[in-house]
Amino acid sequence: MGFLKPIIEELPLFPPAQVFFSDLNRALTGYRIEPIKRSLKSLGNYVVEITPLMSLFAFTVQDPFTEHKISAEIAPDGQIDQMLIDIILERSLDYGLIVIEEPEIYKNPVFQFEMMEKISEIAIRKNLTIVMTTHSEIIPLSIAKLVEVGKVTPSDVKIYHLMRSREEPWTKIKKIDVYEDGTLEELPDSEKITALLF
Repeated sequence: MGFLKPIIEELPLFPPAQVFFSDLNRALTGYRIEPIKRSLKSLGNYVVEITPLMSLFAFTVQDPFTEHKISAEIAPDGQIDQMLIDIILERSLDYGLIVIEEPEIYKNPVFQFEMMEKISEIAIRKNLTIVMTTHSEIIPLSIAKLVEVGKVTPSDVKIYHLMRSREEPWTKIKKIDVYEDGTLEELPDSEKITALLF
């Protein structure tokens, strides 16, 4: 460690340190280290700050109503999930393929709709292909609503229902059509779920 001593002695360890490490990183990697600041309708604002010295990420979520800032450790899981999805989609290359598994987890129905609206907007703008698995009926219904209001066209969307049972263990695929007026074919398990609930 002796060879590091003269380097450490020469390093600016106070306010200029961030600028120095940011410039050094940009010179070595070509990437600029800057905070990512964005907002989501019901989530509020979030900031991702990167500390170059130790490559640490600091996520801060700002409540949309009280403007109180909280760290990721105490933020609700649904907010953190959506924040990460938003960052990945915004930073992805155009014409990319993104796979999202069960994005509805920890999110209420209204937030699920807002999430689908945001994902759809970014996907169309960047020509992304989004492959998404879900157990929620809210997700396909949200997509149908986006078709109805003209934010998405039926040709932009493909919905498939995967089915298997003890009697038929090999997975079957059924395409669910989405129509121009925002309606879609009945989801196969809807009546069964309603009957079991009530």
